[in-house]
Amino acid sequence: MFHEYLYQEVTDLRQKLAHLEREMQSQTWFKKLQALMGVIGKIRQSLDLETIFKITATEVRQLLNADRVAVYRFIPESDWNDGEVVSEDVLPQFSPSLGAKVHDHCFGEQFAANYAKGYVQAVSDIYKARLSPCHLRILKRFQIRANLVVPLLQGQHLWGLLCIHSCGQPRDWQEDEIEFA
Repeated sequence: MFHEYLYQEVTDLRQKLAHLEREMQSQTWFKKLQALMGVIGKIRQSLDLETIFKITATEVRQLLNADRVAVYRFIPESDWNDGEVVSEDVLPQFSPSLGAKVHDHCFGEQFAANYAKGYVQAVSDIYKARLSPCHLRILKRFQIRANLVVPLLQGQHLWGLLCIHSCGQPRDWQEDEIEFA
């Protein structure tokens, strides 16, 4: 009799806990949605592309508690093999990458088409992700340990990448963070 009662109590507590977890996730998502609406409002106030990118980098870095957020633009006619960091927000303990030019001879050939279709890359630890040596070399150059990369499209054209970095340590990107980005 006591075991049945105890079993029912544990079952009820599990259900309440699951409900609370769903409610907490919903509140977190709602807060991020509110923050995103605030970002969109700030962006709408400016038609200057540089300002839009700076606001986006700053707000996304703060909202996702990342070490760096960078906007990377592909250089036209480079077949997506060359580009530069045109905006960023980075914590002071990490080296800035603003203005850095990057040549990645593999990107255009192997990855650009997928990103143009909306592919998002989430790498929790670059040292465990089996990346190509040239890709790893580029990430290490910018002190990146974990990487979340979202395509920036101009219509159907891959214009650039929104790069969200954890520099100090690995990071397991959560589904809601990926969706938010």
